[in-house]
Amino acid sequence: MTSIGDGAFAGCPRLQSITIPDSVTSIGDSAFWGCKSLQSVTIPDSVTSIGECAFAGCSSLQSVIISDSVTSIGKCAFSYCDSLQSVTIPDSVTSIGDNVFDGCFSLLFIIISRKTYDRLKDRLKYYYYFSKIKFTD
Repeated sequence: MTSIGDGAFAGCPRLQSITIPDSVTSIGDSAFWGCKSLQSVTIPDSVTSIGECAFAGCSSLQSVIISDSVTSIGKCAFSYCDSLQSVTIPDSVTSIGDNVFDGCFSLLFIIISRKTYDRLKDRLKYYYYFSKIKFTD
């Protein structure tokens, strides 16, 4: 398996955890949309792209570890993850969609380097104004 298709697990209310295999290179649009019981996600080194709304509405999601291989994060990828407290965006990310963390009311920190923030600031500046950016350098 090289990708998790669009909507593959969308709306699975009892899905609490996932292990994404190392063979997966992309996570499709809305792949885990509305998985309200999903609590944590580790995105392996093999994944290079996270689709639009991939984890949107995962209201129990508390932590996300994005690997250094991810280069793009689609719009609304983590929107309305009400319990999400922090996320680290690696330097490998070169594009990020609009509204990626909208509705993440518990989000305390987006951890990112200044260089990566400067490259992505048009998409992240809204969160900066709410003191949610924590620079690694």
